[in-house]
Parts: sequence; structure tokens; C-alpha cells
Amino acid sequence: MAIVFSILTIILVLYFLLYLVIPEIVRSINLISDDLPNLYEKVVRWIDEHSKGYPMIRQRLEQIDINGEEAIDMGLGIINSWAFGPVSFIGMVFNKIIQLLLGIVFAIYVLFHKETLKSNFNKLINAYLNKDKRNYLLRVIKTADETFTNFFLGQFKEAIIFGLLTIIGMLILRLPYALTIGTVVGATALIPMVGAFIGAGIGVLLILLVDAFKAVIFIIFIIILQQIEGNFIYPKVIGSNIGLPKMWVFAAIIIGGGFMGVIGILLGVPVAATIYKLLGKSVNEKLKVKKA
Repeated sequence: MAIVFSILTIILVLYFLLYLVIPEIVRSINLISDDLPNLYEKVVRWIDEHSKGYPMIRQRLEQIDINGEEAIDMGLGIINSWAFGPVSFIGMVFNKIIQLLLGIVFAIYVLFHKETLKSNFNKLINAYLNKDKRNYLLRVIKTADETFTNFFLGQFKEAIIFGLLTIIGMLILRLPYALTIGTVVGATALIPMVGAFIGAGIGVLLILLVDAFKAVIFIIFIIILQQIEGNFIYPKVIGSNIGLPKMWVFAAIIIGGGFMGVIGILLGVPVAATIYKLLGKSVNEKLKVKKA
């Protein structure tokens, strides 16, 4: 039954991504690409109207002399040369998708043979490690298992809650693109600490294409929601089980992202939390021995 429920969970997550999240992200990209030329020209006109006392800025604008369509075409040309160049972005994405699917298949195989693997692992450590080292290794594995489970389950629930609250709040405030922006914010909220702000930035840009005043309202709303989420919802959903102070969470995100990109950002926090817990236990044990 556990294996069946695990497979069903994987199917539901894939369905959620393929039919709900990804289409809304694509829709937001299409909306931005369609309306960005008009926004670009509005910004240029606004700068031109308010730069009368700054001749250097006006001179620079006259030198650029690019309309919105030309600016978008230039940007797409740069993206196209990068995406289909020697280091293909599309090829890299396809490679990651293949790796993800292979990882899911391998995980299912592990579930089917978990008892055999557990027995073989116990034989291996019993044969090569003494009692103290076996106990320490098992403690490390148990701590890592608890930390990773609490983190990913909590982060997933927190992202869904944050996305739903964003949609509900935007509908109440009658802000445009509520479903699209709420979905994007929820998806990016999977990234600890900074993810929700990335999604909110995309939301601001989308609303700005429609109404600048509503974009300001959205910024105020998302700041208030972020404070409520950070102080009340996040501690309840994830709690103190992750056991890592915010400063080290931020450090783990930076270091993990620097080494492994998005994957490093997601894995960096639970890895750092596991090390933090093990190190804390070790320090406390040594201090007790010294006091004794």
C-alpha cells in the first residue's frame, strides 16, 4: 500500500506540474512578451517627459532611439543565440527532465526492494564497522531522513498555501491575472526564503502592463502576506523540525545555488540543517563530558 500511495503521489505531482503550474507560467511569459513593447515605450516617454532638466539623459535617449518592438527583437535575438548556441539551454532542460524521470523510476525500484536493501546494508555495516561507528552512522542517516522529510513536505505544503492565499487575496482586491500570478508565486515559493519574491516580481511586471496603481496595491498586499506567512504560517507548517536559523538558511541557499543551481538551492537547506543538528548534538555531548 505504501508503494501504491507513493506512485499515486508522484502521478499527482506530475499532473499538478504539467496541467496547472507549467501552463500558467507559459501564459505569464506570453502575456509579458505581448505587452512588454508597449510598456517599454511608455517608460521611455515618461523618462523623456521628466528629464527636461537632465540634458545628458535626453541625449542618451536620442542616441538609443529604439522602439518597443525593436527592443524585444533584440532581447529575443540574445536569448535565441544563448538557447540554441553551443551550450543549449533547451538541451540542458531536456537532459534534466530525462534525469528526473530516470530518478523517479529508480526510486520506485528502491521502494520495491527496500527490505532487501536494508538487510544488505545492515550486513555491510556490521561486517566493516564497530558498534560505535555503526551507531553514529545510523544516527546520521536517521537525522538526515527526518530533516529531508520535514523540509520537503513542509515546503510543498507551504508553497500550496501561499499560492492559494495569493489567488484569494488578488480576487478580493480585484487585481488582474489572479490565477496566473498565484500559480507562479506558489511554484516559486518552493525555493526557500527568496522564491516568493521571485514570483512576486513576475506578478508586479504582469500587473504593471495593465495598471501601475494596481501594481502598487499588489506590492503592498504581497509584503503583508509575506509577513503573515513568515511569522504565522511557515512556523506552523514546517515548525522547528528543520532546526536551522534563518541566517544559515540564507547561507545554505547561496552556497547551494553557487555549486548546483536550482537543485543546490533546494538541497542546500536540508543538507545544512542535517549538519547543523549533528554538529549541535556532538558539541553538547562533548560539553557534558567536560563538565562531568
